[in-house]
Amino acid sequence: MMCPTKESQTFLAGTDVLIVDDSLMIRTLLNDLLAHLGMNIHLAADGNEALELFKKKHFDLILMDLNMPKLNGIATTVQLRSKGCSCPIIGITSASDCEIEKASQLGFNAFIEKPVDATILVNKITNILNIK
Repeated sequence: MMCPTKESQTFLAGTDVLIVDDSLMIRTLLNDLLAHLGMNIHLAADGNEALELFKKKHFDLILMDLNMPKLNGIATTVQLRSKGCSCPIIGITSASDCEIEKASQLGFNAFIEKPVDATILVNKITNILNIK
């Protein structure tokens, strides 16, 4: 992952982000990258943990792995939306175009492919949060 610019750090500081991924390695990489930008990071290892955290906290953004055991990212997003979650949700995936199309109809705002490129991720976050 490449390091984002200093400008991104200023604009994204204080943003509350929930990272949902069953891979500890992915959670750690995303945590380190986004915390470096001054974002407030919350972590969940699966969809059930994400739903529990949503009960307790408002998030500005959710990064959601689509393919997780137990409760996958699509089912989790559907439940979050039904519970009133209106924040942007970016799907993180290596899924097929067909799966992405289905997920976009069920509540995702955008997608980023694995392996995650830091520059693309930060650009996508700033665009989806309308940060200029």
